[in-house]
Parts: sequence; C-alpha cells; structure tokens
Amino acid sequence: MRYILSFIIFAFLVGCNPQEAQENQNSKEESTESVDSSFSVFDDINQQIKANPNSPELYIKRADLQVKNNNYSAAVKDLERAIGLDSNNANHYVLLSTLKFRNKKPAEAMELLQTALKRDPQNVTANLKVGELFMYLENYENAFKHINIALKQDKFNAEAYFLKGMIYKFQRDSAKAVSSFQTCVEQDLDYYDAHIQLGLMYASVYDELALAYYDNALDIRPNSTEALYNKALYLQSVEELQAADKLYKKILEIDPNYYIAYYNMGFLRLVYAEDYDSAASLFSLAIEKDPNYFEAYYNRGYAYELAGNNLKALEDYKQALAIKPDFTLAAKGVNRLQ
Repeated sequence: MRYILSFIIFAFLVGCNPQEAQENQNSKEESTESVDSSFSVFDDINQQIKANPNSPELYIKRADLQVKNNNYSAAVKDLERAIGLDSNNANHYVLLSTLKFRNKKPAEAMELLQTALKRDPQNVTANLKVGELFMYLENYENAFKHINIALKQDKFNAEAYFLKGMIYKFQRDSAKAVSSFQTCVEQDLDYYDAHIQLGLMYASVYDELALAYYDNALDIRPNSTEALYNKALYLQSVEELQAADKLYKKILEIDPNYYIAYYNMGFLRLVYAEDYDSAASLFSLAIEKDPNYFEAYYNRGYAYELAGNNLKALEDYKQALAIKPDFTLAAKGVNRLQ
C-alpha cells in the first residue's frame, strides 16, 4: 500500500524588481476542516495501533495525519517506528526522507533515500527524490541518471519530466526545458508548476503564449497570487499597463500583504503616468509591509525628487543606502542632491 505525504514543490518567479519566491499554501478553510476532524480520526487510529502495535502501516497512516496537522516531530517518530517494524520497505524511508528534507536536513534525506534504493533500486519515488536532491546540488549528471531510472519504470511520470525541465532550465537550454515542461503537462494537465514554468519561459522572450500558460495555472489555482503576479508582470513588460494594474489590484484583494504588487503599481505611475504623488504613496504602502525594501525607498525618493521635494528624496536615498550600502543608484541620488 502506498501512502503519500505532502512534499515541498519549489517554484521560481522572475520579476522586474528583486523578490523572494512566495510559496503556495493550502487554503485556510481546508486547514481548518482538517483540524476540526483530526481529533476523532486520531482517536480511531490510536485505538487501532493499541490493538495492533506491530503494524507498520498503521504508523504510516498516523504519520500522514500528523503531517496534515503540522506535527512533524510526531510524524518522524511514527515513520521511524514503521521502519523499525519493517526495515525492508523502501517506501518508508522515502516518506521519512521527505520530512527530513522539509526540515532542511538534506544530508539525512539523501542518506534515507540511498537506503531506500538499496532495498529497491527501481523505486520510482526514491529515484525521483534522489534526482531532485542532486539537482539542488547542481550534480546534473547524477540527477538525470536517477530520473531516467524512474522513467524506465513509469514513462508517463509527469514529475520526472518536470524535474528534467528544471535541470535544462538551470543549464540554460531553453528548447529542451520547454519540451520537457510540455511533456509534463501532456502527462498531467493539472501540473500547476509546469504551466508556471512554461509561462516564464515564453515571457522571457516576450511571446504571448505566456498568457495562455498563466491562464492554465489560474484554471488550476484561481487565487494563485504567483500566477497573477507573473501574468501582470508579462503584461507590464509589453506595456499593457491598465491590464497589469488591474491584476496587481486583484492580487491585493486576495493578499493585502503582497507588497510587491504595491511596488509595481507605484512603478507604473512613476515611469509611465508621471503621477509622482500616487507613485510615492504606493511605494510607501510597500515600505509599510516590508521596512527593508530598499528599492521602494529609492523609487519613492526618485518620485519625490521628480516632484521637486529634494529634502524627502535625500532622506529616502540615505535610507536605501542604510539598508543596502552598495546600492549604486541610491548613492548617485545622494551625490546628486547634496
């Protein structure tokens, strides 16, 4: 019997300003529902374990419940019990490795996966996860080796093609990356991350196919701020400014703390509309959400400078430099006004 625990899927964003990738999470409603029902479910599984304490499958089931309720240390203990009861089952090591990786222990995760492969060298999931870890280590030769082993067992595995696409992307082989991501969605039309990656690939060459892939991603996750942001950024890059601005506003309706949307709206007003007061106000909102947003300080300062308020501009340039001392644009701004 195969049990699947939640696994972190990495996403990559590109923007017109520096930003950190914002991970997609399960909806609050789904999490609340899980918590509400967890007590009765735990009572049931605990009773089953009490009646049959030597069943590794029961500990795996309880570990899955622990993960869903964010009790990772308890999940690790249950998986270790399952391994103690059945040390030849490769899948148990794979599940435990997932939690180790999630807890930022890649060395332990790799060791567990290698043990899994000793038990079952053709295990699809183990090979894919080993391949993924090698990808993070930029050991692409070994990454491909394990991904291809998985594909020999399951030639329709969408995750395998996605990982290949990411490796080709890291190697700057755009044609092979696009081909792999397209093969991924051919195997699984609902593979959200592959649609995002295809959108990014086409957006990088200003191809309007990017919009179709972002729309596909939004069909899968209608409230994805990541997909909305990427779509807005593409529209901005081709100067469909009203459409971009509308999407930034939609993002803020979904997540009022998505400060990059404020920044980009301010950028539109600063560069294209020459509405310096509105631009400064929007940069201020971005700064409220992230007080270390040095680019927002700089652009607010530039808006003040263009509006003739050199004193406020100088303050913002200095603040940007206080956060990032090697920020050349801010240094030039200070020199210009002093």
